[in-house]
Amino acid sequence: MEPAAQDNKLSKIKNLLTMALDRTTHGRGALAESILQVCLQTSSSLSTKELEITFDILRKLVGDAEMEVRRTIAERLATRGDLPHDIALFLANDQIEVAYPVLVDGIVLEDVDLIMIARGKTASHQIAVTLRRHLSENVSNALVETQNIDVIDSLLRNPTVQIGRETMAQMVEMSRTMTPIQKPLLQREDLPPDLASRMYGWVSAVLKNFIVDTFPEAHQRFGSEIDNVLERATATSPEARSLETEPEQTPSIKTADLLRVLETESMRSFRALFAQFSDLPQGAIPAILNNAGGESLAIVCKACDVKIGNFLRIYVILRAKLDDDVHPKSAEFNAVKTFYKRLEFNSATSILSEWRTTDR
Repeated sequence: MEPAAQDNKLSKIKNLLTMALDRTTHGRGALAESILQVCLQTSSSLSTKELEITFDILRKLVGDAEMEVRRTIAERLATRGDLPHDIALFLANDQIEVAYPVLVDGIVLEDVDLIMIARGKTASHQIAVTLRRHLSENVSNALVETQNIDVIDSLLRNPTVQIGRETMAQMVEMSRTMTPIQKPLLQREDLPPDLASRMYGWVSAVLKNFIVDTFPEAHQRFGSEIDNVLERATATSPEARSLETEPEQTPSIKTADLLRVLETESMRSFRALFAQFSDLPQGAIPAILNNAGGESLAIVCKACDVKIGNFLRIYVILRAKLDDDVHPKSAEFNAVKTFYKRLEFNSATSILSEWRTTDR
């Protein structure tokens, strides 16, 4: 290197050391700007020793600089591969305004750092981590362990993250009560079909149809998992197909009777009549009728040999009575209609028989 250039670099380093003694807010900002614009430019040719001095100044600076200065440093240095690990970790644990670029794009952070942040920092920090590309299974697992619905939802929407089977199974179980994560979970290309089939028992009719259409290999395995409304949803399980179930005896109460009471009398009267129609105890009826997706109602009606047109009429009137109008052209209506068509008679009678046994 030419003597003049060497002298110029030394002059810049000495100037930084002088500026480092300035404890004012203006001085802190000027020092940060000098480091970022001069000494840490990719075109700079600082020696190892000079770079070490520069980072040592920076290390002291981030400890007491204003938040705006720290944020500027984080934004400019997040993607540098030569950023000292301790500085990166300090910034990553700062306020989210400072930490965000380092958590999302910082390349020197290690899995152990990200797991520590996932377990000990705020939801905002955790969500920022979920936005990183190619997260490992261990980091994904730590994020799922937070049981924070927003964190898990954000993680599921990142197609580059790696998620182990055990963690995926854990999220499937969480989806029983965490409704918002059901759709992004089912939309992941790495969700195993057998885990998708477990969700069939508690997701909406729309997502039931999505499972059937997206996981044809899982279509044969429906039947093992169910929520408190659907004790077992086995629309097309092999076990149900193998049953040689005789048609239910025609109930003494006709479908026309159900429709008449539903249209002209109180819900209390309809619940009482529906209990007789289905041969289920009164206590089981509210959960069946209040199931917004209509699957439980569909199972009872299919098992009692109600024609699809009458079932849909009952469903629409019932939803209106419960202040939840369903338009015949809506996605909900089409979903429950498709569900009823696909629901096999033997499957429905098998499930209804179990409900009768369980509820007695």
